Amino acid sequence: MVNTPPQPRAFRSKWVTFDCYGTLVDWHSGFTAILNPVAGEETTGLLHAYHRFEPRVEAERPHRSYREVLTTSLLLAAKEIGLSLTEAQALRLPEQWGSLPVFGDVEDALTAIRTNGFKLAVLTNCDEDLFVQTQRSFRQKFDLVTTAERVHAYKPSLAHFRCFQTMTAVDAADWVHVASSWFHDIAPARELGIKHVWLDRENAGDHANELCLSVTSAESLPKAIAEIVPKHFPYAIPLCSGDRKLLRRNRFSEMRASPVQCRPQPLFSDRLRHSEFSSHVPEPDDGCLTWYILCGKTIESKQWLP
Repeated sequence: MVNTPPQPRAFRSKWVTFDCYGTLVDWHSGFTAILNPVAGEETTGLLHAYHRFEPRVEAERPHRSYREVLTTSLLLAAKEIGLSLTEAQALRLPEQWGSLPVFGDVEDALTAIRTNGFKLAVLTNCDEDLFVQTQRSFRQKFDLVTTAERVHAYKPSLAHFRCFQTMTAVDAADWVHVASSWFHDIAPARELGIKHVWLDRENAGDHANELCLSVTSAESLPKAIAEIVPKHFPYAIPLCSGDRKLLRRNRFSEMRASPVQCRPQPLFSDRLRHSEFSSHVPEPDDGCLTWYILCGKTIESKQWLP
C-alpha cells in the first residue's frame, strides 16, 4: 500500500469499499432477465460460458471499455454453445444495464454501516456511464466510485485499490473491502494487506481453509466489519487554566500546550462529550487541568494534533 503521513485518529475517515456486481447488485438474475428473450432455454448455458470468457477479454490489451467486454464476451459465449446471437442482440446487456436489481439485503446493511461512521465506496469493473445507471438503483449515493474506465484495468489488477488509496489517503487500519468474488477482489485485497470480508453469497465455502472473515448475507456485514475496525472514540487533550482562556479567544498560537506535550488520549466521560467544537470549556476538577475534546474543523484546521 502507498505510505501516507499518519492522521490524528480522531479525524481519520473510516472506509468500506465494495465490489458492485455480484456483491451489491444481482447481476445473475439481471442478466438472465435481459437475455432470456433472445436465448430462451439456452440462457443458463450462455451465462456459464460468458462467465468463463469475461476475464479473458478483460485481460486483453489494449484496454477495452466494459461495454465492449460485455458484447464481445457474450458473442464468444454464444458461439461456444452454438447459439445464434447477433451483435444487436448482444447489445441488450449494456443497453439495459440500469435494470440490474440491487440485492434485497443490501440497503439496510449499507444504512447500518454508514450509521457506524463509515464512508462507502465502490471499486468496480465497469464504465463510468454504466455505473451512473446502477447508482440510480440505490437509495443514497456512494462517497466515491473507482471504475475500470478510470484506472484502465480490470480486477484482479491492483489498480482499483491503489487508485482508491491514493485518492483518499486512507489508513490501512480504517479500510475494509467487501466482495463476493474471491478471484476479482478478495485475492488482490489479501495481496495488498487490506482488511476484507468475503460475502460468500452462494455459500460455496471454496476457501474455507483460508484465514478470512466470511459471511453469507449482507445482513451480517455491519457486525463483521465492526469486529475488524475499532471504533474511534472522541479524543481529548489536557489544558492548563491559561490555555483555556486563550482557547476561548481562539488564540491558539499563544497556547503553552504543544502537540508533543499533550498526546491525545481516549475520553469516555459522557459529561465531557461534544459533537462539535465549542467555545465552552468545562471547569477543571483539580483546579489546574481540564479535558477539552478535540473534534470539529476549528481544531483540525489549526493542525494542533500530530
